[in-house]
Amino acid sequence: MAIFIFCSAWYFLNRRDHLSARTKRLQRRFIIFLSLQISIPALSLAGPILGVVFLFGTVNTSLSGLGNVALAAIGLHGTINSVLVICCNEPYRKFTMDLFVYTALMELAKLWN
Repeated sequence: MAIFIFCSAWYFLNRRDHLSARTKRLQRRFIIFLSLQISIPALSLAGPILGVVFLFGTVNTSLSGLGNVALAAIGLHGTINSVLVICCNEPYRKFTMDLFVYTALMELAKLWN
């Protein structure tokens, strides 16, 4: 379903000639960032689960340590999603970069004084 929606949006975005070049560029960028914000966190959840299911089905020993690693990887879902939001949205990205640059400059000023 998601692939159909993505392909349809991409088709209609490229087909319409009444949209300005700027609008097309913004919508194309929105679709790309939206697909990143959906697919990467989904893969961060599905990857460890599928890996554990596959290994439990093929290996006859107890792999409790691997289950713990998978749960830790799933726990990173929120962090991955937050980083993606910061990277994909320009106001958030600009604020974060300004915050780091300001903090670094303040640390340099403390070292010089």
